[in-house]
Amino acid sequence: MVVLVVNDMRILHVLWYKLTCVGVSDAYRSYKCDDDDVKQEILRIQMKESTGDEPIILDDLKKTYWTIPSCRPTLAVDCVTVGIHAECFGLLGVNGAGKSSIFKMLAGQIVITDGAAYINGRSVTNDFKQLYANVGYVADEASSLGYMTCKETLFMYGRIHGIPKSQLVTTIDTILRVLFLDTCKDKKCYHLSAGHLRMVDVAIMLISNPPLLLMDEPTNNMDPMLERQTMQAISACRDLGYTIVLTSHRVGESDPLLTRLVIMVDGRFRCLGSPAYLKNKFGDVRAFKVRLLTTDKAGLKAAAFKEYITEKFPETTLWKESLVELTYVSDDRAVVMQSLEFVKETYDIEYTIGEATLDEVFLKFARKSNKSNKCNIMKAAFNVFK
Repeated sequence: MVVLVVNDMRILHVLWYKLTCVGVSDAYRSYKCDDDDVKQEILRIQMKESTGDEPIILDDLKKTYWTIPSCRPTLAVDCVTVGIHAECFGLLGVNGAGKSSIFKMLAGQIVITDGAAYINGRSVTNDFKQLYANVGYVADEASSLGYMTCKETLFMYGRIHGIPKSQLVTTIDTILRVLFLDTCKDKKCYHLSAGHLRMVDVAIMLISNPPLLLMDEPTNNMDPMLERQTMQAISACRDLGYTIVLTSHRVGESDPLLTRLVIMVDGRFRCLGSPAYLKNKFGDVRAFKVRLLTTDKAGLKAAAFKEYITEKFPETTLWKESLVELTYVSDDRAVVMQSLEFVKETYDIEYTIGEATLDEVFLKFARKSNKSNKCNIMKAAFNVFK
Protein backbone atom coordinates (compact mmCIF):
# COMPACT_ATOMS: atom_id res chain seq x y z
CA MET A 1 0.00 0.00 0.00
CA VAL A 2 1.37 3.40 -1.06
CA VAL A 3 0.35 6.60 0.71
CA LEU A 4 0.97 9.86 -1.14
CA VAL A 5 1.17 12.98 1.01
CA VAL A 6 1.14 16.39 -0.67
CA ASN A 7 0.91 19.86 0.82
CA ASP A 8 -0.14 21.72 -2.33
CA MET A 9 -3.45 21.16 -4.12
CA ARG A 10 -1.84 22.28 -7.38
CA ILE A 11 0.19 19.07 -7.33
CA LEU A 12 -3.03 17.06 -7.13
CA HIS A 13 -4.41 19.05 -10.06
CA VAL A 14 -1.35 18.25 -12.16
CA LEU A 15 -1.47 14.54 -11.28
CA TRP A 16 -5.19 14.38 -12.06
CA TYR A 17 -4.87 15.94 -15.50
CA LYS A 18 -1.72 14.04 -16.40
CA LEU A 19 -3.55 10.78 -15.67
CA THR A 20 -6.86 11.64 -17.31
CA CYS A 21 -6.13 14.06 -20.16
CA VAL A 22 -3.88 11.78 -22.20
CA GLY A 23 -5.09 11.84 -25.78
CA VAL A 24 -7.96 14.24 -25.09
CA SER A 25 -6.36 17.45 -26.33
CA ASP A 26 -5.11 15.77 -29.50
CA ALA A 27 -8.71 15.29 -30.55
CA TYR A 28 -9.11 19.04 -30.79
CA ARG A 29 -5.91 19.90 -32.65
CA SER A 30 -7.82 19.84 -35.91
CA TYR A 31 -9.61 23.04 -34.86
CA LYS A 32 -9.71 25.52 -37.72
CA CYS A 33 -10.64 29.18 -37.46
CA ASP A 34 -12.61 30.98 -40.15
CA ASP A 35 -11.40 34.50 -39.33
CA ASP A 36 -8.27 35.71 -41.11
CA ASP A 37 -7.18 37.99 -38.26
CA VAL A 38 -7.32 35.15 -35.74
CA LYS A 39 -5.40 32.93 -38.17
CA GLN A 40 -2.68 35.56 -38.57
CA GLU A 41 -2.37 35.95 -34.82
CA ILE A 42 -2.05 32.18 -34.35
CA LEU A 43 0.63 32.02 -37.06
CA ARG A 44 2.51 34.98 -35.57
CA ILE A 45 2.65 33.43 -32.09
CA GLN A 46 3.53 29.96 -33.38
CA MET A 47 6.34 31.40 -35.55
CA LYS A 48 7.73 33.19 -32.46
CA GLU A 49 7.28 36.58 -34.14
CA SER A 50 6.37 38.35 -30.91
CA THR A 51 7.81 41.85 -30.69
CA GLY A 52 8.97 41.30 -27.11
CA ASP A 53 6.73 44.01 -25.67
CA GLU A 54 3.75 41.75 -25.03
CA PRO A 55 3.23 41.21 -21.28
CA ILE A 56 0.73 38.38 -21.92
CA ILE A 57 1.03 35.60 -24.49
CA LEU A 58 -1.43 32.72 -24.78
CA ASP A 59 -0.17 29.90 -26.99
CA ASP A 60 -2.66 27.20 -28.01
CA LEU A 61 -4.28 27.39 -24.58
CA LYS A 62 -6.88 24.76 -23.67
CA LYS A 63 -8.97 23.96 -20.64
CA THR A 64 -10.94 20.76 -20.17
CA TYR A 65 -13.25 20.23 -17.22
CA TRP A 66 -14.04 16.76 -15.96
CA THR A 67 -17.28 15.91 -14.21
CA ILE A 68 -17.29 13.43 -11.37
CA PRO A 69 -18.12 10.54 -11.30
CA SER A 70 -18.76 10.25 -15.05
CA CYS A 71 -15.29 11.65 -15.94
CA ARG A 72 -16.59 13.03 -19.23
CA PRO A 73 -14.49 15.86 -20.66
CA THR A 74 -16.01 19.24 -21.49
CA LEU A 75 -13.85 21.58 -23.51
CA ALA A 76 -14.22 25.11 -22.10
CA VAL A 77 -11.24 26.83 -23.79
CA ASP A 78 -10.21 25.61 -27.22
CA CYS A 79 -6.87 26.53 -28.86
CA VAL A 80 -6.78 30.15 -27.68
CA THR A 81 -3.77 32.03 -29.06
CA VAL A 82 -3.09 35.76 -28.73
CA GLY A 83 -0.42 38.27 -27.74
CA ILE A 84 -1.51 41.24 -25.61
CA HIS A 85 0.41 44.52 -25.52
CA ALA A 86 0.24 47.37 -23.01
CA GLU A 87 -3.37 48.12 -23.89
CA CYS A 88 -6.94 47.59 -22.76
CA PHE A 89 -7.86 44.23 -24.23
CA GLY A 90 -11.41 42.88 -24.06
CA LEU A 91 -12.68 39.32 -23.85
CA LEU A 92 -16.32 39.38 -24.91
CA GLY A 93 -18.66 36.43 -25.02
CA VAL A 94 -21.86 34.94 -23.64
CA ASN A 95 -21.93 33.07 -20.33
CA GLY A 96 -20.05 29.81 -20.67
CA ALA A 97 -17.87 31.00 -23.56
CA GLY A 98 -14.66 30.38 -21.57
CA LYS A 99 -13.70 33.90 -20.47
CA SER A 100 -13.51 33.22 -16.73
CA SER A 101 -11.59 30.00 -17.35
CA ILE A 102 -8.88 31.99 -19.16
CA PHE A 103 -8.67 34.44 -16.24
CA LYS A 104 -8.46 31.64 -13.69
CA MET A 105 -5.65 29.95 -15.64
CA LEU A 106 -3.73 33.23 -15.82
CA ALA A 107 -4.29 33.81 -12.09
CA GLY A 108 -3.15 30.29 -11.17
CA GLN A 109 -6.53 29.30 -9.73
CA ILE A 110 -6.97 26.34 -12.09
CA VAL A 111 -4.48 24.20 -14.00
CA ILE A 112 -3.87 24.61 -17.72
CA THR A 113 -4.93 21.44 -19.53
CA ASP A 114 -2.77 22.00 -22.60
CA GLY A 115 -0.84 24.79 -24.28
CA ALA A 116 1.01 27.58 -22.50
CA ALA A 117 0.47 31.02 -21.01
CA TYR A 118 3.27 33.54 -20.42
CA ILE A 119 3.32 36.70 -18.32
CA ASN A 120 6.31 38.97 -18.91
CA GLY A 121 8.03 36.11 -20.74
CA ARG A 122 7.72 33.64 -17.87
CA SER A 123 5.53 30.56 -17.86
CA VAL A 124 2.41 30.71 -15.68
CA THR A 125 2.78 27.00 -14.96
CA ASN A 126 6.46 26.96 -13.98
CA ASP A 127 7.03 30.42 -12.48
CA PHE A 128 3.80 30.86 -10.56
CA LYS A 129 5.18 32.39 -7.36
CA GLN A 130 7.55 34.82 -9.09
CA LEU A 131 4.89 36.33 -11.37
CA TYR A 132 1.94 37.41 -9.32
CA ALA A 133 3.48 40.26 -7.37
CA ASN A 134 3.02 42.21 -10.62
CA VAL A 135 -0.52 41.04 -11.39
CA GLY A 136 -3.77 42.53 -10.08
CA TYR A 137 -6.88 40.39 -10.36
CA VAL A 138 -10.57 41.14 -9.93
CA ALA A 139 -12.25 37.74 -9.75
CA ASP A 140 -15.93 37.05 -10.26
CA GLU A 141 -16.18 36.31 -6.52
CA ALA A 142 -15.98 39.02 -3.84
CA SER A 143 -12.57 39.49 -2.17
CA SER A 144 -13.71 41.61 0.77
CA LEU A 145 -14.57 40.43 4.28
CA GLY A 146 -17.96 41.55 5.55
CA TYR A 147 -16.98 42.41 9.12
CA MET A 148 -14.16 44.77 8.03
CA THR A 149 -14.53 48.33 6.77
CA CYS A 150 -13.33 49.41 3.32
CA LYS A 151 -10.29 51.09 4.80
CA GLU A 152 -9.42 48.12 7.01
CA THR A 153 -9.77 45.76 4.03
CA LEU A 154 -7.38 47.80 1.90
CA PHE A 155 -4.96 48.12 4.82
CA MET A 156 -4.94 44.32 5.27
CA TYR A 157 -4.27 43.65 1.58
CA GLY A 158 -1.65 46.39 1.49
CA ARG A 159 0.27 44.78 4.34
CA ILE A 160 -0.02 41.38 2.64
CA HIS A 161 1.66 42.93 -0.41
CA GLY A 162 4.42 44.27 1.82
CA ILE A 163 3.65 47.98 1.49
CA PRO A 164 5.21 49.94 4.40
CA LYS A 165 2.76 51.49 6.85
CA SER A 166 4.22 54.93 6.20
CA GLN A 167 3.15 54.73 2.53
CA LEU A 168 -0.01 52.69 2.99
CA VAL A 169 -2.22 55.39 4.53
CA THR A 170 -1.54 57.81 1.66
CA THR A 171 -2.02 55.06 -0.94
CA ILE A 172 -5.36 53.99 0.54
CA ASP A 173 -6.67 57.57 0.71
CA THR A 174 -5.70 58.12 -2.93
CA ILE A 175 -7.41 54.94 -4.15
CA LEU A 176 -10.57 55.64 -2.14
CA ARG A 177 -10.74 59.15 -3.58
CA VAL A 178 -10.12 58.05 -7.19
CA LEU A 179 -12.80 55.35 -6.96
CA PHE A 180 -15.24 57.63 -5.09
CA LEU A 181 -15.26 55.32 -2.06
CA ASP A 182 -14.16 57.96 0.44
CA THR A 183 -17.75 58.53 1.58
CA CYS A 184 -18.14 54.90 2.71
CA LYS A 185 -14.57 54.10 3.78
CA ASP A 186 -15.58 53.53 7.42
CA LYS A 187 -18.61 51.35 6.68
CA LYS A 188 -18.56 47.62 7.24
CA CYS A 189 -18.47 45.76 3.93
CA TYR A 190 -21.66 43.86 4.72
CA HIS A 191 -23.47 47.22 4.86
CA LEU A 192 -22.39 48.15 1.33
CA SER A 193 -24.43 47.64 -1.82
CA ALA A 194 -23.39 45.02 -4.37
CA GLY A 195 -22.06 47.75 -6.67
CA HIS A 196 -19.89 49.30 -3.93
CA LEU A 197 -18.60 45.85 -2.96
CA ARG A 198 -17.50 45.39 -6.56
CA MET A 199 -15.77 48.76 -6.39
CA VAL A 200 -13.92 47.56 -3.26
CA ASP A 201 -12.66 44.56 -5.29
CA VAL A 202 -11.27 47.00 -7.87
CA ALA A 203 -9.58 48.98 -5.07
CA ILE A 204 -8.00 45.76 -3.69
CA MET A 205 -6.59 45.06 -7.14
CA LEU A 206 -5.00 48.53 -7.34
CA ILE A 207 -3.55 48.62 -3.82
CA SER A 208 -0.15 47.21 -4.87
CA ASN A 209 -0.03 49.25 -8.11
CA PRO A 210 0.50 46.20 -10.37
CA PRO A 211 1.38 46.91 -14.04
CA LEU A 212 -0.87 44.09 -15.27
CA LEU A 213 -4.58 44.10 -14.44
CA LEU A 214 -7.00 41.20 -14.97
CA MET A 215 -10.65 42.13 -14.49
CA ASP A 216 -13.46 39.59 -14.70
CA GLU A 217 -16.69 41.60 -15.02
CA PRO A 218 -15.39 44.62 -13.03
CA THR A 219 -18.69 46.54 -13.41
CA ASN A 220 -20.96 43.66 -12.42
CA ASN A 221 -23.89 44.74 -10.15
CA MET A 222 -23.01 48.42 -10.54
CA ASP A 223 -25.51 51.17 -11.27
CA PRO A 224 -24.76 53.51 -14.21
CA MET A 225 -23.02 56.08 -11.97
CA LEU A 226 -20.65 53.58 -10.35
CA GLU A 227 -20.05 51.94 -13.71
CA ARG A 228 -19.01 55.24 -15.27
CA GLN A 229 -16.68 56.00 -12.37
CA THR A 230 -15.08 52.56 -12.68
CA MET A 231 -14.67 52.97 -16.43
CA GLN A 232 -12.99 56.33 -15.86
CA ALA A 233 -10.52 54.74 -13.45
CA ILE A 234 -9.77 51.91 -15.91
CA SER A 235 -9.34 54.44 -18.73
CA ALA A 236 -6.84 56.39 -16.59
CA CYS A 237 -4.85 53.18 -15.96
CA ARG A 238 -4.85 52.46 -19.69
CA ASP A 239 -3.53 55.94 -20.49
CA LEU A 240 -0.74 55.45 -17.92
CA GLY A 241 0.52 52.38 -19.80
CA TYR A 242 -0.99 49.54 -17.77
CA THR A 243 -1.79 46.24 -19.45
CA ILE A 244 -5.49 45.61 -18.88
CA VAL A 245 -7.52 42.54 -19.79
CA LEU A 246 -11.21 42.64 -18.95
CA THR A 247 -14.49 40.94 -19.66
CA SER A 248 -17.84 42.69 -19.78
CA HIS A 249 -21.41 41.99 -20.80
CA ARG A 250 -22.03 45.69 -21.33
CA VAL A 251 -20.53 45.72 -24.80
CA GLY A 252 -21.65 49.20 -25.77
CA GLU A 253 -20.19 50.84 -22.66
CA SER A 254 -16.88 49.04 -23.19
CA ASP A 255 -16.54 50.24 -26.79
CA PRO A 256 -14.68 53.53 -26.12
CA LEU A 257 -12.50 51.89 -23.47
CA LEU A 258 -11.07 48.95 -25.45
CA THR A 259 -8.15 49.21 -27.82
CA ARG A 260 -8.55 45.61 -29.08
CA LEU A 261 -10.94 42.79 -28.33
CA VAL A 262 -11.89 39.25 -29.18
CA ILE A 263 -15.35 37.69 -29.23
CA MET A 264 -15.44 34.15 -27.84
CA VAL A 265 -18.01 31.52 -28.77
CA ASP A 266 -17.87 28.03 -27.26
CA GLY A 267 -14.28 28.50 -26.07
CA ARG A 268 -12.89 29.76 -29.37
CA PHE A 269 -11.85 33.16 -30.69
CA ARG A 270 -14.17 34.14 -33.55
CA CYS A 271 -12.77 37.57 -34.37
CA LEU A 272 -9.93 39.86 -33.30
CA GLY A 273 -9.28 43.56 -33.77
CA SER A 274 -10.11 47.08 -32.62
CA PRO A 275 -13.78 48.00 -32.05
CA ALA A 276 -13.85 50.25 -35.12
CA TYR A 277 -12.22 47.57 -37.28
CA LEU A 278 -14.69 44.88 -36.20
CA LYS A 279 -17.68 47.17 -36.70
CA ASN A 280 -16.54 47.93 -40.25
CA LYS A 281 -15.79 44.28 -40.97
CA PHE A 282 -18.82 42.56 -39.44
CA GLY A 283 -21.34 45.35 -38.87
CA ASP A 284 -24.18 45.68 -41.37
CA VAL A 285 -24.00 49.25 -42.75
CA ARG A 286 -26.91 48.59 -45.11
CA ALA A 287 -29.49 48.89 -42.33
CA PHE A 288 -32.02 51.66 -41.81
CA LYS A 289 -34.75 52.08 -39.21
CA VAL A 290 -38.34 53.23 -39.74
CA ARG A 291 -40.35 54.47 -36.77
CA LEU A 292 -44.15 54.52 -36.87
CA LEU A 293 -45.28 57.80 -35.28
CA THR A 294 -48.88 56.60 -34.85
CA THR A 295 -50.08 53.04 -34.40
CA ASP A 296 -53.38 51.22 -34.32
CA LYS A 297 -54.36 48.12 -32.41
CA ALA A 298 -54.94 46.10 -35.57
CA GLY A 299 -51.54 47.07 -36.96
CA LEU A 300 -53.04 48.15 -40.29
CA LYS A 301 -50.66 51.08 -40.76
CA ALA A 302 -47.61 48.91 -40.17
CA ALA A 303 -48.98 46.24 -42.52
CA ALA A 304 -49.63 48.81 -45.25
CA PHE A 305 -46.13 50.24 -44.97
CA LYS A 306 -44.51 46.79 -45.04
CA GLU A 307 -46.55 45.92 -48.12
CA TYR A 308 -45.35 49.13 -49.81
CA ILE A 309 -41.71 48.30 -49.13
CA THR A 310 -42.14 44.69 -50.30
CA GLU A 311 -43.75 45.72 -53.59
CA LYS A 312 -41.46 48.64 -54.43
CA PHE A 313 -38.18 47.19 -53.13
CA PRO A 314 -38.44 43.38 -53.16
CA GLU A 315 -34.72 43.01 -52.46
CA THR A 316 -35.11 44.83 -49.11
CA THR A 317 -35.26 42.52 -46.09
CA LEU A 318 -37.14 43.15 -42.84
CA TRP A 319 -34.44 42.31 -40.29
CA LYS A 320 -36.10 43.26 -36.98
CA GLU A 321 -39.58 44.37 -36.00
CA SER A 322 -41.20 45.83 -32.91
CA LEU A 323 -44.51 47.53 -32.21
CA VAL A 324 -43.34 50.98 -33.36
CA GLU A 325 -40.05 50.36 -35.15
CA LEU A 326 -38.99 48.37 -38.22
CA THR A 327 -35.39 47.67 -39.17
CA TYR A 328 -34.64 46.91 -42.82
CA VAL A 329 -31.51 45.88 -44.68
CA SER A 330 -31.01 46.89 -48.30
CA ASP A 331 -28.13 46.99 -50.78
CA ASP A 332 -29.68 50.11 -52.34
CA ARG A 333 -30.24 52.01 -49.14
CA ALA A 334 -29.79 55.43 -50.73
CA VAL A 335 -32.55 54.75 -53.29
CA VAL A 336 -34.90 53.54 -50.55
CA MET A 337 -34.20 56.67 -48.51
CA GLN A 338 -35.19 58.90 -51.43
CA SER A 339 -38.47 57.02 -51.80
CA LEU A 340 -39.26 57.21 -48.08
CA GLU A 341 -38.84 60.98 -48.18
CA PHE A 342 -41.87 61.21 -50.48
CA VAL A 343 -44.14 58.83 -48.53
CA LYS A 344 -43.21 59.63 -44.92
CA GLU A 345 -46.31 61.82 -44.46
CA THR A 346 -48.57 59.28 -46.13
CA TYR A 347 -47.59 56.52 -43.71
CA ASP A 348 -46.78 58.92 -40.83
CA ILE A 349 -43.22 57.65 -40.33
CA GLU A 350 -39.72 58.89 -39.69
CA TYR A 351 -36.55 57.08 -40.70
CA THR A 352 -32.94 57.03 -39.62
CA ILE A 353 -29.82 55.55 -41.15
CA GLY A 354 -28.44 52.82 -38.96
CA GLU A 355 -24.77 52.62 -38.01
CA ALA A 356 -22.95 49.46 -37.08
CA THR A 357 -22.48 49.02 -33.33
CA LEU A 358 -20.33 46.67 -31.30
CA ASP A 359 -23.49 45.21 -29.75
CA GLU A 360 -24.68 44.09 -33.18
CA VAL A 361 -21.33 42.47 -33.93
CA PHE A 362 -21.41 40.72 -30.57
CA LEU A 363 -24.95 39.41 -31.09
CA LYS A 364 -24.07 38.25 -34.58
CA PHE A 365 -21.47 35.88 -33.14
CA ALA A 366 -23.43 35.06 -29.98
CA ARG A 367 -26.23 33.56 -32.08
CA LYS A 368 -23.75 30.97 -33.32
CA SER A 369 -23.18 29.65 -29.80
CA ASN A 370 -23.81 25.98 -29.19
CA LYS A 371 -26.29 26.32 -26.33
CA SER A 372 -26.08 22.70 -25.26
CA ASN A 373 -22.30 22.91 -25.06
CA LYS A 374 -22.60 26.14 -23.05
CA CYS A 375 -24.84 24.42 -20.50
CA ASN A 376 -22.39 21.53 -20.25
CA ILE A 377 -19.51 23.91 -19.60
CA MET A 378 -21.39 25.67 -16.80
CA LYS A 379 -22.38 22.37 -15.18
CA ALA A 380 -18.86 21.01 -15.48
CA ALA A 381 -17.37 24.13 -13.91
CA PHE A 382 -19.34 23.48 -10.73
CA ASN A 383 -18.32 19.84 -10.59
CA VAL A 384 -14.67 20.29 -11.52
CA PHE A 385 -12.12 18.42 -9.39
CA LYS A 386 -10.60 20.88 -6.94
